[in-house]
Amino acid sequence: MSEKQDFGALSGVTVGVKDIIHVAGMPTAAGSRFLGDMIERRDATCVQRLRNAGALILGKTATTEFAFYDPAATRNPRNPEHTPGGSSSGSAAAVAAGFCSVAIGTQTFGSVIRPASYCGVFGLKPTYDAISREGVIPLAWSLDHVGIFTQSAALAADCVEVLFEPDFRGERPGVVTGESRVTRFERLRGTVAGVPDRYFFESLDTTSRTGFEAGIEALKRVGISLSNVTLPPLFEAAIAASGVILRAEAATFHRKWFLQHAADYSPRLREIVEAGRAIPAVDYLEARQSIQAARLQMSELMEGFDFLVTPSTPTVAPAGLSWTGDPIFNTPFSIAGFPAITLPAAYSPEGLPSGFQTAGRPWSETQLLRLALSLEEDGFGRFTPPRIEEKTT
Repeated sequence: MSEKQDFGALSGVTVGVKDIIHVAGMPTAAGSRFLGDMIERRDATCVQRLRNAGALILGKTATTEFAFYDPAATRNPRNPEHTPGGSSSGSAAAVAAGFCSVAIGTQTFGSVIRPASYCGVFGLKPTYDAISREGVIPLAWSLDHVGIFTQSAALAADCVEVLFEPDFRGERPGVVTGESRVTRFERLRGTVAGVPDRYFFESLDTTSRTGFEAGIEALKRVGISLSNVTLPPLFEAAIAASGVILRAEAATFHRKWFLQHAADYSPRLREIVEAGRAIPAVDYLEARQSIQAARLQMSELMEGFDFLVTPSTPTVAPAGLSWTGDPIFNTPFSIAGFPAITLPAAYSPEGLPSGFQTAGRPWSETQLLRLALSLEEDGFGRFTPPRIEEKTT
């Protein structure tokens, strides 16, 4: 046996954990003003699985307040004057800066794919509930996903092999790293990537458009066929419905804390909770029905395609630290519960990365990872360390 087999599949891999996820021996503050005094006694399931595989839990990474809106103190290692994204900002930045090999985050709307894109790392938001949410403070439990950040698709495959539930319904991701390049290409041969007809291509900045076009050319080089795809009629309606669901579920989870600590909530989050408390049950249920119908339409659409490809974000990381950027291109795949990845695509003149987002059918993470590895081997989507400029005194 090798040392890796003796000591675990992730022996020595260093991990940062978003601070809404419980880690035994550490507090969970969730970016709030009133949590964090108590030391957690148990690991979240995802943390325990990593630990059992030999990973080293280094500590917590910063999050926006309760994984919602108000930025954390984290800076983007590509440019400290630009947002790292949210809400998993600390996780994305830690991997980009090389503080840890892997970081765990969560995504309700766009909080894995967006910061991964802004910070120029590999990000994976899996199929809904492919990774356990036990021990994770929810924002909106029917939309929350646990995801990961790494510098490479190969390490991501090793991690999710450990993290995925034992009854994961798809091909196990661990097979990917054992495949030869020829085998990977062979298993991608004949697959089709759909390019959506709307929604994802408005208001793109130059770098995001350039990165998407580079990703399309990279797909062609590895033998992926491209086809235009018409998004289903309920696509936009489901996105609107998701806002109702987020507010209602956030208000439900926070109702006890909010009664005691309303003054300690930031104004934006307080507004969300108060708005959610006022949503009638019939509106919440109608929103759930709208999303279920849209998921069905999206599943039917995906029967004709293996992947959907889009830019990860409309722009590179915005300047300023007062907001975390727009999750508009990531929200649809959170609503649908489909797996999605992002790869670094192009860089602005200032060195800020754009991302290339690829989504697949539920439980198709292994094929997404296979595609990412093939693109990386072909020279597209490889991690490039940020340029750290030393200050002179």
